[in-house]
Amino acid sequence: APHTFRPGDSVAVIGIGPLGLCHVIKSRFLRCGELIAIDVLPGRLSRAEPFGVTHAIDASTMERAERVEAVRRATGGRGADVVVDCSGIAETFVEALELVRWGGTVIEAGAFVDLGPVPVNPNRDICTRNICVLGIGGETADGYVPAMEAMAAHLDSLPLEQVVTHRLPLERADEAIRLSQSPDAMKVVFAPSQA
Repeated sequence: APHTFRPGDSVAVIGIGPLGLCHVIKSRFLRCGELIAIDVLPGRLSRAEPFGVTHAIDASTMERAERVEAVRRATGGRGADVVVDCSGIAETFVEALELVRWGGTVIEAGAFVDLGPVPVNPNRDICTRNICVLGIGGETADGYVPAMEAMAAHLDSLPLEQVVTHRLPLERADEAIRLSQSPDAMKVVFAPSQA
């Protein structure tokens, strides 16, 4: 049966920016088993470690086939139960289909804009492997309430304050926007009362 996250599931998250880090955190809240972070920026992998990542894969040092093999090794040869693609790069959707186990779930969370087509053979890559593919987008504001409640319930157990890397006053909005696009930033927030 299609699912997203169940206790004990192995989860691989591709792209450890703010969205990917939130999926790492959610995976830990939901008591996943092996938790694999994949990114081309080692600094982003380091930021994910305090949240219980069991395997960090530096995609800048490995070819795709090597990353697939690394995920298989981390999951006892099966592939991840759930793969969440948060990269915002079209090609990683194809990689996500390779990383997931037979009967697993791929969640495409990073395609906020049209990223263009990718070469996928629906029969070979999805149907014969019984893969469930879920797209995330178009949520209403109240759709975030369960995630916010989960974060509030875990304030003492995980270093959630590390998700926010920069706080700037509203008067520095231009700088905040530039910072938010930097590989060194995670979440950049406006703190109107901060000088």
